[in-house]
Formats: sequence, structure tokens, C-alpha cells
Amino acid sequence: VNKCAAFGCKSGYKGHEQTDPSVKVTFHAFPLTNEELCEKWIRANPRKDYVPTKNSVLCSLHFLPSDFVDETRDSNTTRKNPLLVVCPDTS
Repeated sequence: VNKCAAFGCKSGYKGHEQTDPSVKVTFHAFPLTNEELCEKWIRANPRKDYVPTKNSVLCSLHFLPSDFVDETRDSNTTRKNPLLVVCPDTS
């Protein structure tokens, strides 16, 4: 179950469902592998001495539409190139 790590946010907590059904709240993991970006996220979240874990998320209510980048970072080469098919060795 996702619970937003932002200070004072109740997204994801039982009994604090979004009141406007037209607003879809999504959850986004801290970019732990991108140290510079992760630091920005931590500084934007005014929680004293906060250290995110692999399970820490922020909800979409804390981002602007312009913050989202449509970029795929999939390292699975078979999904990146649909023509690449891995076949077992039959010899």
C-alpha cells in the first residue's frame, strides 16, 4: 500500500481518499539511483533528517504537470527492441 512521504500529506492513508474523483493520485518512488534528483526531492519535503528508503513514495499532488517526463528507462533489451527475439540453442 502506497502512503505519501510528504510532510502532512495523507494520500494513501485509510479514510483520506481523494474527494474529487476526477483527480487521479499516482505514487512515485524516490529516485534513489539519481543522487542529485533524490536530493531535490528530499529538500522539497520539509521533514527533519528524512532519509527515503526503496519503499518511500511521493504522491502526484506534490508535482506540477511539467515535472513529469515521458521517458522510458527500461533496461530489458527484449522490450526495447520488439524484433529481438531470444531463442534457445537447439544445436
